[in-house]
Amino acid sequence: MLNLTKIAFAISALLLFTSCSSSSEEASASSQIDEAGYALVATFTVKDGEVDRFIEAMKENTVESRKEEGVVDYRSYQSPDNPNVFINFEAYTDEAAFDAHLETDHVKKVGPIFDEILDGEIEVEFLDNY
Repeated sequence: MLNLTKIAFAISALLLFTSCSSSSEEASASSQIDEAGYALVATFTVKDGEVDRFIEAMKENTVESRKEEGVVDYRSYQSPDNPNVFINFEAYTDEAAFDAHLETDHVKKVGPIFDEILDGEIEVEFLDNY
């Protein structure tokens, strides 16, 4: 069931992103989506009492991630069914851009924080571009 939730979040995010755009923004969004040859959905389950700390760390990480060359889209969502579950939709130009993302200072900074506040491993599902 969680797998369907992840897919629904990703689809909703893309639909919201494109439906809120003007025509010039639509062309830009379309070209950005075409550039995204590597995408994933990451699920984070946060320990009770650590949600605010996760949100703070993820907000900073999101701002910095969106500045990276090769990042086409980077969004984080909180599950409406379980406030301890967060789902990221991330799109990169290619696998090399994703690998470079993992080596950035801001990702390395949140790693130890996530080690403390996550309840289990980050679940990652890579998506095929069609």
